[in-house]
Amino acid sequence: MGAWGQETFENDWALDWVYALEESEDFSVIEETLANINMTEEQPENDACCEARAAAEVVAALRGKPAAKLPDEVQTWLKGKPKPTEALVAEAIRALDRILKDSETKALWEETEYYVAWKTSVEELRSRLA
Repeated sequence: MGAWGQETFENDWALDWVYALEESEDFSVIEETLANINMTEEQPENDACCEARAAAEVVAALRGKPAAKLPDEVQTWLKGKPKPTEALVAEAIRALDRILKDSETKALWEETEYYVAWKTSVEELRSRLA
């Protein structure tokens, strides 16, 4: 699965996504990542879900409700950025709802003893966005 924990940035896909975030100066990477989950009619794949969760985490941080642990690169990127629009916050919530409802990531975590911890972590992020 490429994951060593259930938290947002404890997997290869989210950390790879951070590199793309670092290269951007605006919210376009975040918007594209969330749209990738929200626009597909098929079950979202694990890599896209991990990236969307990372994007949602950045949106929460932009709202002043960051996770306890954010990669240094994300903290640096956040400096001087404006608050996100309500539309972007809504897209982040919608992506998390999609991940929690029916996604490859959910199915993978359901097969482990850590499913409840993963689900709780995603729900906690969602509550920081709501």
